[in-house]
Amino acid sequence: GIAVNDHFGPNNNDKNLSDRVRDSGKILVMAEHATLDAYTAAFTRGSLFAIQDAGAKKGNYPVITSISEDTTALTITLASDDATVQWIANGAPIAAGAILPMRAIPAGSLYVRAVVTNTAGSRVFTQAFKLRLRGDVDGNGILDAADTMVCAGVKSRLDVNPDHIAACQYR
Repeated sequence: GIAVNDHFGPNNNDKNLSDRVRDSGKILVMAEHATLDAYTAAFTRGSLFAIQDAGAKKGNYPVITSISEDTTALTITLASDDATVQWIANGAPIAAGAILPMRAIPAGSLYVRAVVTNTAGSRVFTQAFKLRLRGDVDGNGILDAADTMVCAGVKSRLDVNPDHIAACQYR
């Protein structure tokens, strides 16, 4: 997972520390209820954001209202339009903007994540989204003969299963 320093920030007791740094990090967990079980479930499914709260006014970080996906793109919806989104795969930036077309993800990438930055310099880091290799129909992380056979059926239009078509999409 991606995390930042805890709520107290680095050297929070240092009186010479800039307000932009003091209390600069937190993790926001998207639990459905205020219970230990809901908190654990949210952590397990990766429903958390790491936040670098860099502004002198704390709590002024970009708010992500939703993250959605379909067969063509990942989309981040923000509460305001004063933030930018940068998408990262394999440790490097790959695209900018709230919508990441699937075709923009480099072949062989195992994950993609986003960094959302507002004009105050505060950032929200999403957890990484695990990607399935194109053609890995059964999702076991290995491209093997069984996957190749299914994709051959899709390519020849004999297999019209929507999940198979999505897994076998050719760039």
